[in-house]
Amino acid sequence: MLSIVFEEFTLAGWHDHGTSEVISGTKPLFLLVASWAYLWSFVCLLVSIRLKPIAGNPTALPAVVSWTLNGLFLVILLWPFAPVFWSFYMVSVEHVYILKILEPITKALLQSAHTYSKRTYTPAKIIVLLLPAEKALARIAIVSIHVRRGLTCYLVSCVLLCLAYPPFLFFTLKTMILPSHLEKSLKLQRNAVPVFQISILTFLVSACNIPLLYWMLNFPGDSFVTDSTWWVGMELGLTIPYTIVANINLWVSYRAANRQSPTKEPRDRPINLGNLLSQSLSVSQNFKSTSFNATEKV
Repeated sequence: MLSIVFEEFTLAGWHDHGTSEVISGTKPLFLLVASWAYLWSFVCLLVSIRLKPIAGNPTALPAVVSWTLNGLFLVILLWPFAPVFWSFYMVSVEHVYILKILEPITKALLQSAHTYSKRTYTPAKIIVLLLPAEKALARIAIVSIHVRRGLTCYLVSCVLLCLAYPPFLFFTLKTMILPSHLEKSLKLQRNAVPVFQISILTFLVSACNIPLLYWMLNFPGDSFVTDSTWWVGMELGLTIPYTIVANINLWVSYRAANRQSPTKEPRDRPINLGNLLSQSLSVSQNFKSTSFNATEKV
């Protein structure tokens, strides 16, 4: 959404191209963060269940365990932020610089088009106008370096994520097949099926990004800068699968929560005016009869 908004601002001339390019390049980073956060939260749950197996006896986790879990999470989660943001920020800076180089060339070509004449036209004049564009070619090579650096960080993060998920999936599957393995962690057994479904979907979509990133990194030379297929993979291929899987995960979590939720109280049910009126009449009649009996006794 932010990418679309800033793209509209750019087309309207209210903003340069830098911000929209940074947003487009860093969108997959936040989706990877969500995948790591889900895995880390469940690892913390498993550790808590191991250290607190008896229900109703909550004891604090050892400080070493808490610091280790939080430290590892922050390291794995935040390490790609700096190189990815820096890489795509430099891409936006170089893009703006290239546009500044090409702007006077474009104006000169438009001006020469208005004064075009067959008698005075020579290819040498056009070549002279295009010579300053040579500086832009060197900048395009720099753009290629920064883009490849950011995509390499994405590839490494996806590989680490795919290596971290299989032990967790194996443990969850073992819990589903052999529930006696964790007799004391009944809550984990009850949640094993939806957790396994969400985990396998997240693992698969992360694994599918690896060949896409490999293809994008091995694109020949700097030709990807002007290749529309490459940019479609960059804009849509790295984000749409995560978005679809995130919606499926929300649906699975919602179904699991509804199955485990207790029966709704009467106040949560739809109000029937007929029943409400009959109940109020019966209450008023009971009140009148009790007050009449109390008066007779007095």
